Amino acid sequence: MPFPRRFLSPREISEYTGLHVMTVYAMIARGEIKASRLGRKILVDKRQLDAQLEGPSAAGVGDGKGARP
Repeated sequence: MPFPRRFLSPREISEYTGLHVMTVYAMIARGEIKASRLGRKILVDKRQLDAQLEGPSAAGVGDGKGARP
C-alpha cells in the first residue's frame, strides 16, 4: 500500500518500515525518529523519515543490535 500522505502515524510507520509498532514508539521516545504531537496524535514527517532511513547511519537502524555498549 503506498503512503501518499506526508505525515504518518506510528502504526503507519510500522507498516511502512516493517518494524513492530512498539519498536516505532520506543524509537520515537528515544528520539531516534523525530515526531510531533497534534493533540493526542503522534505524527512523523514521511520525508524526514525517508531521509533518516537513507542516511549513512541507517545501516544500524532496526538491526537488533541497539546502541548499548
